[in-house]
Amino acid sequence: LTITPRNTDGRIDINTNDLSYEVHIYNTSGQEVRHFSALSGTQSINIESLLPGLYYVKVNGMGIQEIVKIVKY
Repeated sequence: LTITPRNTDGRIDINTNDLSYEVHIYNTSGQEVRHFSALSGTQSINIESLLPGLYYVKVNGMGIQEIVKIVKY
């Protein structure tokens, strides 16, 4: 599982072979600001509508869990 880039102007790429996973995006206050469900394989997620700042991206799937910090500029 890889989540790139860590600094973005509006797109996050999720690279995995997992057949089913969810992506949750949280702001620094811990509030969920985006949720994407029923994803599979490699995906590109649009976060252009989020305000610039620091966010936490959490990916949950069958046998995978990853949390990374990203900066939206």
